[in-house]
Amino acid sequence: MSNALQNTGGSTIKALTGGGYGSVAGAVLTRTQIVSPEFTFTDDFTGIKDTSFWGDGTWVTYGADATGSGYAGKVLSMRYQAGASGVDSFSEQRFALDDAVQVEMSYRVFIPANYTHRNDAPGNNKIAAFWSGDIGITASNISLYVESQPNSGNTKPDLYLGQDGANYGHTDRVGGADIFLDSDGAWHDVAIYFELSEQEGEYGMMEVWLDDVLILGTHLAGMTVVSPPIAEQIGYSTRGNFIDQGYIFGWSNAGFLEATTIYVADFSMKTRSTSVGATY
Repeated sequence: MSNALQNTGGSTIKALTGGGYGSVAGAVLTRTQIVSPEFTFTDDFTGIKDTSFWGDGTWVTYGADATGSGYAGKVLSMRYQAGASGVDSFSEQRFALDDAVQVEMSYRVFIPANYTHRNDAPGNNKIAAFWSGDIGITASNISLYVESQPNSGNTKPDLYLGQDGANYGHTDRVGGADIFLDSDGAWHDVAIYFELSEQEGEYGMMEVWLDDVLILGTHLAGMTVVSPPIAEQIGYSTRGNFIDQGYIFGWSNAGFLEATTIYVADFSMKTRSTSVGATY
């Protein structure tokens, strides 16, 4: 059953010990959370699909059984069709937001035992996307993509960001952790947090968490050196400095040799239309 709530007030918190945010070693981080959001949406995929939040879905089944996963509840089933080498695949669920500048999205995901990230060029797969304006990294006001690349058979995450027509390309973390493993057959907790810039000359931030471990972030030590630096890629958008659309998973440029079904459970979205600042 879906549940949408409206709240007022708010703050963002992060607890740090052992060297602070951005440390290569010794840092113990608590996942960034919007503790008093203006908008909260949760979905356990039972009952009727809430179309005020969920948009178009392609190769998805709402309220499916999580067959073979060991989970007794209902899920969003995302099925990628099989294809020969060089053939893409696609499974995507879109959603709509009120104009948001702070977003915290989390869900559980089951990566099946037949999951394989093929090393077909281009090998990037979508994990999540957020934007406003027209879709497309240069067409949008601002675009924030979490994607993945093949990494010796597993799946290494990267950030793919753009603003006001700029395409900053893909940035990952040197020696960073994989987000999904081939032949995994296991459930994982995924969380994505971001906040936009509040004014020109300032920058926002973005984080990707897997099983309560920060594995990717604009301000995380060890990110690939690029120009402009990843910490300066979420600038203030003069076209429209907000996010109002997105999707989970999406296009797989790598494709799959076998039909591959990913399950999403316990989905949560929290947003604010005004930033209160993270303590990073």
